[in-house]
Amino acid sequence: MKRRLRIAFIDDGICDAFLKSTNGNIVIEHWRFDHMASFSYKGPTDILSHGTVCASIFAEYATDCDMIDLTVFCECTSQQESILESVLSALLWCASHKVDLISMSMGTLSDCYGLRLKEVLNILESSNTLLLAACCNNNRLTYPACFNSVLGVRSLPQESAHTSFFCASPIDGIEIYTTFPKNCKCIKEYFPDMIFPFIPNSWSTPYVAALLTNMGSPFFVERARKYLSEHLISMPKELQYKFYDKFCNMADKSENNISPIILARGFSPPQINELICDINSDGYICVSAQKTGNYFEISNGWYSSVCSEMDVGRVVRWINFFYSAELIILTCNKTYDINNNDLLDLIISSNHCSTQPSFDVPTLIQFHGELISSFSKRIISSLSR
Repeated sequence: MKRRLRIAFIDDGICDAFLKSTNGNIVIEHWRFDHMASFSYKGPTDILSHGTVCASIFAEYATDCDMIDLTVFCECTSQQESILESVLSALLWCASHKVDLISMSMGTLSDCYGLRLKEVLNILESSNTLLLAACCNNNRLTYPACFNSVLGVRSLPQESAHTSFFCASPIDGIEIYTTFPKNCKCIKEYFPDMIFPFIPNSWSTPYVAALLTNMGSPFFVERARKYLSEHLISMPKELQYKFYDKFCNMADKSENNISPIILARGFSPPQINELICDINSDGYICVSAQKTGNYFEISNGWYSSVCSEMDVGRVVRWINFFYSAELIILTCNKTYDINNNDLLDLIISSNHCSTQPSFDVPTLIQFHGELISSFSKRIISSLSR
């Protein structure tokens, strides 16, 4: 007899009474998490919760799965810190209770919790439990959806020519782009008179989770990527960049913050990483873009992604948007130079750099081999003048 898959929903609870046609999918457990504590309960009884909607979407497109309700929103609190602590507990619970697939329609923009989530995800990955997580609806860098051990989901506009794309190397870690089915019965039943200006990423996540159940166990991330690359259309780079530009353009209408940009010459990658980590420890959001061959490796010191776009100005705008950067460091080597200083606020140069810039220097700070922590303070002091 084929083993039923165990699918967990980390959300605000699943109300059994409000679930629509389940196609053989059954809610077998309800657990509530409060920080590091967990206890069994009956689930919400009289509300159409967000978790109920997500579970119904999943049940409409999957068959014969055991669904597990993991509630992380406590009735007595709406504090983000408490919710995120509960999420960490729920993820650890999944790792130790043989969950195959997690649908998590939530995340955080907080770097602090991003680091803690990364530690928990290492445990989750070793248990062959696949986490599917939604990108936040403002499309900023979202933890845990951006991580390499997680499959991130973003909704496409309903008028898109294709239903789903798989994106192999996203700058923000979101690999799955999908339209939400227009004929989704449960949404029409739950909200018969509502017209949604956009479909939230949180609804697309359980829909993709249902599609992934066709892959069957084991649910480790590289096998899932191979399955998706074979069953979804590969997203053309031009279309991917069009989406990125659209997000940035939408932000430009309400924001007018251009991060200071530093050009670094003659520094090793470890030195750059140490530099941005030290600047970040002083309370800034510093991100580096280090050019290697045809790619930029983008990093905030502990999370990194890759971008193959050659246009420096475009890459800077993407970093500014997705990473919410307050300071950007661009590296320079023999095969890559900036021929003008329009983008630059500062140039830092190592004493190992034998060549001078081929353009007028806005401000130049020479690194003389002192401690990186001391050098970073000189940089911050120069920019704050």
